[in-house]
Amino acid sequence: MSLPKILVIYKEKECTRTLSQLLALIQYMCPLGEISEKQELSIEDIKEGQEYDVHISTKYYDADAQIVFYHYHPDDIDDIDDIVSAVDNLNIVIHLFEQEEELDDYLKFVLAFSKKVEAEMSLLVHNSEKDKLEDKYEKLIHTLCIDIFLEFMRTNIQQKFDNPIIEKQGMLSEGKVGMDRLIEALQCNMWPNMVRKPMDDLKAQMMRELQREEEDEKIEEVKEETMNEEKTLEEEKQETSSANELKDEQNSNKTPVYSDPLNPLLPIPDYAKTCHETNPNNFEEEERNLDELGSLMAQVKTLKESVKGMTLEERRENAENMIKKIAGFMNLGDDEDLFDSDDDPEYNKIISAKIDEEEAKNKLKPSEEKE
Repeated sequence: MSLPKILVIYKEKECTRTLSQLLALIQYMCPLGEISEKQELSIEDIKEGQEYDVHISTKYYDADAQIVFYHYHPDDIDDIDDIVSAVDNLNIVIHLFEQEEELDDYLKFVLAFSKKVEAEMSLLVHNSEKDKLEDKYEKLIHTLCIDIFLEFMRTNIQQKFDNPIIEKQGMLSEGKVGMDRLIEALQCNMWPNMVRKPMDDLKAQMMRELQREEEDEKIEEVKEETMNEEKTLEEEKQETSSANELKDEQNSNKTPVYSDPLNPLLPIPDYAKTCHETNPNNFEEEERNLDELGSLMAQVKTLKESVKGMTLEERRENAENMIKKIAGFMNLGDDEDLFDSDDDPEYNKIISAKIDEEEAKNKLKPSEEKE
């Protein structure tokens, strides 16, 4: 009995290299094994009608099949029976096209072929870099898939051929697309000559797969934790940077408070900021001014202690001199203009009364001493 056949009917005659790559990928990927590194696949020239051997292996069974390639012609719609009779033991049909030119006629052929041929599986494969066809073709193919139980898939055989890494095969292979889905479809087919693997081998393989999946999950968890930590550190760094920028902005807009260089806890008085045209940031000059102010305060204290033995006129003269010194230090104006009160009648009247009162007290002192 001959081996079950996979019939590939291709639309474009120019895609012979693509067919060679497709054969190499099926021969390489169908045997289920461990993860493979990228390999350079060798291809051979495809001849129409020639049979090419393929070994299909899964964790459940092993099977052998053959692939036969046939080029579509527009007038073949009337010769479908001849095509089928040339391929015995037909099991899977793959309709392959690349371009949209004359696609209407090709889809009509696919419909007619599927109605006359009973295959275990029929696939319609669009090999292209495009993700979508014209809307009219998309709708037509959608209707076709429903009517004749046809599975439509998009792939890029050249891209997969350049990087033919076998995907990890888990317990459930969900969401496969393109060439990976095509290989999966071949592996899921119920081949008439398949040989089931021993249960012990199956259990051992399933345990290896479970262990590998657990290791993969741990690796993903570590990667996710690392990414989260890096994300957290980056967010903290951004928050710190934003806080520093806000602080700098606030400090730049804040009115500076100048401190007393002799006592930083006390602010410099307003008069000290302006007297003698002093710059508040010039602490040496401020220190000299404060020393001068301290000296004036010491003179005031000394004058207060010595004024008891002075006459009123002497007190007045010393007080005026002291006030002039203080006023000069504080830049309050012209000393003569500020303290020239001789022309003030009211002021002179008060001073004269004080002098008379003082003289009267002095005259009474000798008589009190006699008594």
